[in-house]
Amino acid sequence: MKKVLIIGSGNLGCRHIQGLYYSDFAIEIHIVDTFNLSLLKCRRFIDSNDLSATDKVINFYDSVTHVEQKTFFDLVIVSTTATQRSETLLGLFKNINSRFWLIEKPLVQSSKQLEMVIDAAPNEGAYVNYARREIEWHQDIKTKYFSYEPVNVNVCSSDLGIACNSSHFVDLINYWTGEFPINLDSSGLEKKWHNSKREGFKEIEGELIVNFSGGSKLSLLSAKNVKLAQIAGTFIKSQEGFTINEALGWQSFQGKFSDNKGFTPQSLITGVLFDKLMGGEGTQLTDIHTAAKCFAPLLKELESHWARSSGRNSKKVLPIT
Repeated sequence: MKKVLIIGSGNLGCRHIQGLYYSDFAIEIHIVDTFNLSLLKCRRFIDSNDLSATDKVINFYDSVTHVEQKTFFDLVIVSTTATQRSETLLGLFKNINSRFWLIEKPLVQSSKQLEMVIDAAPNEGAYVNYARREIEWHQDIKTKYFSYEPVNVNVCSSDLGIACNSSHFVDLINYWTGEFPINLDSSGLEKKWHNSKREGFKEIEGELIVNFSGGSKLSLLSAKNVKLAQIAGTFIKSQEGFTINEALGWQSFQGKFSDNKGFTPQSLITGVLFDKLMGGEGTQLTDIHTAAKCFAPLLKELESHWARSSGRNSKKVLPIT
């Protein structure tokens, strides 16, 4: 029986659990959350979604110390809140032995935390869950249309969530082109951050520009007057344009429209991913060291903007999730 450890039993942790029930493998699932209320809600989620299978066994714990003596896991999923993630990762990397790691984003909330986590991270087998890389139709368009040619890409929405969601699109450009961000321009962002939809975190509106190592450029725009949320781009060499609309489920490449299935829920990804990893197929998800290289320049730019906006020391953690 395979062994999976899930740290964090909130909404996302529950979706990972649900996804594992689609796996073809027999799995012993160990769920850890320091908040007993979260564990209770997770139990109710499992019961209400009729998650029962003779080849899946679930155990609940209120402390990771209860599982540290277990010698080996096939997969550790880290789905804690962002405020706990860096400290949790440091402890897990030190005390837990696992073949694979699946870590939610953002990895951390400060540049100092990022350095510490990457120093402690395993050299291989640890991935950050930028899920577009594991969505089949996203894989298809990468194979068909992206041959590491530089692109200009504009991502816009009325509530994009630049502070908390920019790293998703930086990762997407890296996935398409193999390039890394080299400098950013935050002069188009509003001066003040505001409360996000998630209590205790902040967001920022306006435009953020990200320039990449191979000539690609990413513009992220979050503004109330944006009518249509989409990803639109141009291949720099051929000057051919493309558009992806995940919300409405369509895309256009080389002047041809086609349907896509929108954004696949995590509950339909985790089990398939687990079976791939256990079967030796691997994954297209970003390894933690590549993810850190993509995230570091973005993190520093956001830290600088937050320091100017809040008047606080830029070395403090960002209020992002």
